[in-house]
Amino acid sequence: MGIKARVDVGNWPRNIATPAVMRAVGEMCKAQVIQRAFREGLGTDDRPLRRYGTQPMSVYFPSETARRLKPKGGAPLYRKRAYRRRGSQSGYMITAKYLPLGTLIGRRYEGGYAQFKRDSRKGFVGGSVEVDLTLSGQLSRSIRVTNVRENYAVVQVSGGALKYAAHVNRKRPFFGLSPEDQVLVRQAVADILRAFVEQQTGGAVQ
Repeated sequence: MGIKARVDVGNWPRNIATPAVMRAVGEMCKAQVIQRAFREGLGTDDRPLRRYGTQPMSVYFPSETARRLKPKGGAPLYRKRAYRRRGSQSGYMITAKYLPLGTLIGRRYEGGYAQFKRDSRKGFVGGSVEVDLTLSGQLSRSIRVTNVRENYAVVQVSGGALKYAAHVNRKRPFFGLSPEDQVLVRQAVADILRAFVEQQTGGAVQ
């Protein structure tokens, strides 16, 4: 998945349409997506992202969720019954069959994912952004400028977070430029071009 920022450079002087300028534009677009989605908790419609679920849930220590954010708070979850194979098994359940009864295997959150996130994240205080799409920070770090040409830049999620990002984006659309982003991007592009021209001419541009 990726965002392609295509800018018509037909009216620009040819020496302005350079990969260096477009990389600066791409980096600025990336920064704006991160600022809006991960720090302000807003989606591509500039509205707050959908709140986390409150349906009771368990987080097991070997799970992918627990690897991204160590479970804290909630209630301790112990292995209470012997292993009994029932249909397909997750990697966790296959491992759990070797654990003695009474072993602490996770945490239980009666308040659902919302409670898990509140209890487990560091530095959460009332009034801060609750839905910020951040567990380990891997997702935001995986957003990169991956391709640059003279007239466009590509910003996309790369690496191991790609599959996870697609799932998150389906539930809470965040990846792209919102209407407010586009306003800010246009203003920033003008500043980037002005700085580039001033650098090339050695003087201020009015």
